[in-house]
Amino acid sequence: MFLFKFFSRKKYVKSVKSVKNSNRKLFEAEDKNRLIIAPYFSEFQNPFLPPVFKLAGYHLEMLPEPNQATIDMGLKVAHNEVCFPATLVVGDLLKALKSGKYDLENIAVALTQTGGQCRATNYVAILKKALNDNGFSHIPVVAIAGGDSLYNEQPGFKVNWLKILPILLKTVIISDCLSQLYHACVVREKEKGAANQLKEKYFKSFSELILQNNSKKMFVLLKDAVQDFKSITIPNKKLPQVGVVGEIFLKFNSFSHRHILKQLQTESIEVLPPQILPFFMQSFVNRKVNKNYGFSESWIPEFIFDGLYALVRKNIAKANKICSDFEYFTPIPDIFHEASQAKELIDLGCQFGEGWLIPAEVSTY
Repeated sequence: MFLFKFFSRKKYVKSVKSVKNSNRKLFEAEDKNRLIIAPYFSEFQNPFLPPVFKLAGYHLEMLPEPNQATIDMGLKVAHNEVCFPATLVVGDLLKALKSGKYDLENIAVALTQTGGQCRATNYVAILKKALNDNGFSHIPVVAIAGGDSLYNEQPGFKVNWLKILPILLKTVIISDCLSQLYHACVVREKEKGAANQLKEKYFKSFSELILQNNSKKMFVLLKDAVQDFKSITIPNKKLPQVGVVGEIFLKFNSFSHRHILKQLQTESIEVLPPQILPFFMQSFVNRKVNKNYGFSESWIPEFIFDGLYALVRKNIAKANKICSDFEYFTPIPDIFHEASQAKELIDLGCQFGEGWLIPAEVSTY
């Protein structure tokens, strides 16, 4: 998705320069060694984010799962009429800064920024206001986004995405594969607790490979994971299935959906967990749709994007082949096939928020 932002120019979004607020501390080059804290996102993505950022040259710490205190704080300091995820992420960060745990002179806070029509684009602005109102204007805010979708001045935060792209791509794919292996196994495990032990084992093992920037061994380790999960899973056990779809934060963040996945599992229901890869893969479809509608243009030849897509699909095909040895694994689908299903229900020009992706997921299930 980052590459699309670097190589594309949208007609309907005018380039604007950030207005520097003299009261706010920007993330400058000398801030590279600051600890960056970010709000909790998801059980199967959180473990891999710190090693990815360490590989990129930054020290990132993911906050623990939210609780009621997070909501209470978010309602005090954030714009609670925007949406629930804003309350949680801003509440998480302010709660952490007020906890006394951190050195406030050597810390920064981070949020993602979509840059599109989704209200999540405004979370960074909401966070900045909350920081200013609570005496934290000296703490810089880092927005994680790609290219022209970024509306946050941070001259000292530079990531060589091309350098880490191979390991990043495989990490995203593998996080979805591990999620599938775990959720199919945990309701069929031969010994209670075995699935959770394996999950933690492979969080650690894959994180070590990320730190080594060893993308070649990622799929080798995935083969080991498949065999280990297979060995602790009862075969040929049919169970009712429930797919989890929806807005990206609510379906991934266990606190925000009140641990519905675990509730279903206690009733011996197999959860078909949300997958993070389609959120990024939809950019391949959106780019073509926007170009056909005249919404965007690009100076990069079409074959460059087609080649990039072929590379991603090649990695997905490898993961599907490896995981096919696990009886309950569902292959990662082609995003253009999912889009063709969604097109029967909604125009593919509907891209804000989750856009056509939710109808596509429903159709797939």
